[in-house]
Amino acid sequence: MENESKAKQEMITLLHQQLTAANLEKATSLQFLECKTDQEKLLILQRKNKQLVQLEQLLRELQGDRESIKEQFRSCEVEVMGLKEQVNMFKELIMAKDEIVMNLTSRVYELENRTPAEPMRPAPHGAIVDCNQSGDQANGYDLTSDTTCGNSTSTGTSLPKTIVDIKEVDKLKDSLQAYETQNKFLNKEILELNQLRTNDGIREKALIGQNTEMEASYCRINSKYLLLLKELKAPQRDGVQADDLISRLLEDAIASDSSTAVESARTEPTRFEEYDQYGFSVTAGDDMDDTLASRAAQFQRRSDEISAKMRDMEISLSVKWENYFVNRGDRDLIKTPELKSLVRQGIPHEFRAHVWKGCIDSFVKKDREMYGASYYMKLLDRKKYQHSPAVKQIELDLLRTLPNNQHYLNLDSDGIPKLRKVLLAYSVHNPMIGYCQGLNRLAAIALLYLNEEDAFWCMIAIIEYIMPPDYYSKTLIGSQTDQRVFKELLSEKIPRLNAHLDRENVDLSLVTFNWFITIFCDNIPAETMLRVWDTFLFEGNKVLFRFGLAFFKYHEDKLLQMTGYIEIFNFLRQMPSTMKDIKSLSQIAFHELNPFPRRHINNKRQIHRAQVLHELEELDAIREEFVTTRPSVVVDGVMSDEEDDYAVVDAIGN
Repeated sequence: MENESKAKQEMITLLHQQLTAANLEKATSLQFLECKTDQEKLLILQRKNKQLVQLEQLLRELQGDRESIKEQFRSCEVEVMGLKEQVNMFKELIMAKDEIVMNLTSRVYELENRTPAEPMRPAPHGAIVDCNQSGDQANGYDLTSDTTCGNSTSTGTSLPKTIVDIKEVDKLKDSLQAYETQNKFLNKEILELNQLRTNDGIREKALIGQNTEMEASYCRINSKYLLLLKELKAPQRDGVQADDLISRLLEDAIASDSSTAVESARTEPTRFEEYDQYGFSVTAGDDMDDTLASRAAQFQRRSDEISAKMRDMEISLSVKWENYFVNRGDRDLIKTPELKSLVRQGIPHEFRAHVWKGCIDSFVKKDREMYGASYYMKLLDRKKYQHSPAVKQIELDLLRTLPNNQHYLNLDSDGIPKLRKVLLAYSVHNPMIGYCQGLNRLAAIALLYLNEEDAFWCMIAIIEYIMPPDYYSKTLIGSQTDQRVFKELLSEKIPRLNAHLDRENVDLSLVTFNWFITIFCDNIPAETMLRVWDTFLFEGNKVLFRFGLAFFKYHEDKLLQMTGYIEIFNFLRQMPSTMKDIKSLSQIAFHELNPFPRRHINNKRQIHRAQVLHELEELDAIREEFVTTRPSVVVDGVMSDEEDDYAVVDAIGN
């Protein structure tokens, strides 16, 4: 009965679907018949084609979600099998240990209950004993001596063995007791040493915390001191003597090195390098005021870094990642909830290249197998790109990529040749896009941790798999769509701030467009930018909305206090450079902004993408009408680069 009921229910559902499809087909047919001109019929067909494309895209996304769920299920099955094997191994180990313990217990019991044998007295010469008794003893006499057994006699003499055995047992007991006493003493010593080591560890940790706090305080005081000196640099009314004193203090402050600083937790002096560990510049200009402000900013940044290290001192993130890689072994990277939690906490510098490569391979593994191992080198054949229009633009943008990073400072920097090759290879691989401004930064960030070929596949993963379609096309349809989706999400997640910005007529896309198209590497602190990239490569493009909203949520109160378009816009332009507290940003992005379903974002994208396409069609119609009504004017037959730039700006504005 249950099977029959389920079959009927499925039949009813199928009939409902067929009825709905028939009704939609009927409505479309009626609309089609009511059309009076071919133009109206064409619009209906175009609308249906758009719906089909959107449904196909939604189907592909659902299929992708299903495949990812299947992959997670398979990984969970593999993990469960591994855990079962470990459980069986532990059970066998426990059984073996139990058997050993039982044997040792039986042996100890036998030794404890064993009583020394009574000394045997030799039988008198010629005495008759019962030879049928078992053992070497009969009637209490030692049969090893000269004894008569029935009609038989044995001759010869031997030492009584039992007396020797008793002495050996007594000697072994004395040794055992001595070993037990020595063992107790050594155990006591070990416990005392462990306690001393624990106490030393606690004292060392406390001293490290004190020293670190002192260094942070030192850096803060120096920062304020330098800023104060800068304010007092102007001449005073009371006389020139104070001015000379302040000038000398300024010179001493700028010329002095940080050798007098308190040593940090790693016993490193507070010194300031020209570049950080990622290659980004941390210095400012060369004049007096800029140098002073730069030194003050360096002290403040050092203080922030030390404070962050003090917060991380409880549990080392590197230890968690080391344990993960030890348990993972040589297997491919599998996206699990545990790994997602680790990635959101941050990937240590020494493990970032390995994790990034694993994330990229999860997207492009099939492509790499299909194209072959030497595909990247084949793309670098000069014949394939020497006539490409992208070559000139790539050369122009090489030195504009990351001008504050030592790897891309000038044409002699080590990163420039690699960057050129990666961009040229991708322009040949995907001629539909070729090269678009923004791709140079994606490749440059990838090259900070990956080799040339892996950076090339990283671009393929980002442009063709992670980001929506047409994100880097000439019309930038995907980018424009995401800006509208972001604005709608801002109104849902932070409604007060959105209403305030609307009242002040602030166009957010003028600021946020570069955030999305460059994956947050535009004027954003290196550590924050790399943390965004960590989660972006692992979780996908939804992360861009999370961190974009987190930026505004972080400064919500400050923005609400501002009035006037100019004040707000100037602050928004500088806001990315202030995003240094990545822990607070991650807390906002991944906890305070929840729920954040991907399907919700995809639905919004479909709606806004249709609107953008419709507006672009209208714009194309207006341009075509304008061209047909006005004769074209060509100056010397050349179109300037500025006109091309304006065309891109028009596309962005729409």
